[in-house]
Amino acid sequence: MTATTTIKDQIIDQAQALIQTRGYNGFSFRDIANEIGIKSSSIHYYYPSKTELAVAATSKYRSDFMHVASKLQNNKKKATTILKNYAELFQQTLKRKQKICLVGMLASELNSVAPEVRAEVKAFFVEQHQLLTNIIKLGQTNDEIRPELTASDIAKTYLSALEGAMMLARTGKDSSDILLVSRQMISMIKT
Repeated sequence: MTATTTIKDQIIDQAQALIQTRGYNGFSFRDIANEIGIKSSSIHYYYPSKTELAVAATSKYRSDFMHVASKLQNNKKKATTILKNYAELFQQTLKRKQKICLVGMLASELNSVAPEVRAEVKAFFVEQHQLLTNIIKLGQTNDEIRPELTASDIAKTYLSALEGAMMLARTGKDSSDILLVSRQMISMIKT
């Protein structure tokens, strides 16, 4: 942690890491407190409930992920290259201490999280679906991606495939499986 990292930032970062590795139901405020060397009551000062903490962590993850994913479009690459680079974001996440997509993890526990957390999960998937739809439409405009396929449907399938590939790759501890799934998906939609 840098000198400018606040306790609040450390709490969010640790909550995010624990959700990504253990899930929402796999950690407590005490786990976070032990990791960063504070009292559990200090966490309650910033986040009175686990729901508020999960919403804050998910919101930050959404924002950070969208920031990085949006940059992929800004470099005038082919749509199929952008899709490959997008898949690499998932691979990089898994390479870091076997973490999976925070929102994917929360989606697997959707029935046991508060409505506010569910709303953040849904918002992430809506944003990513729209981003991927735009990338695929670009590919269709540039004759890279088959035009008879619906961009929205491809986007849903691609995102679902990456989330699933991440879970499977985690069980085998081989993040290259994510890129394999991406290559297969791209080969099926290319012109």
